Amino acid sequence: MRNYLQLHDYSSSLEAHIAIYHLKGKENLWWEQLKEVKHLNEKKISWKKFEKYFQRKYLSDHYYEIKMQGSFELKLGNMTIE
Repeated sequence: MRNYLQLHDYSSSLEAHIAIYHLKGKENLWWEQLKEVKHLNEKKISWKKFEKYFQRKYLSDHYYEIKMQGSFELKLGNMTIE
């Protein structure tokens, strides 16, 4: 998403609106609940604010640790990639 937004000269608020528009399923439900709990005005939220909430929820340190561990354990058949 970030790469797409960098191609255009969108305002920070419009970037957030585009990202929110593309939320589906449980991510959309999470956003709707967060808006209610935090009393967020979706029309005024900036990209940085949205990104901060999204990263806290979906891209935590635990997420990166799991991804890093997976790359360390990458194997091809009986061979290990070092």
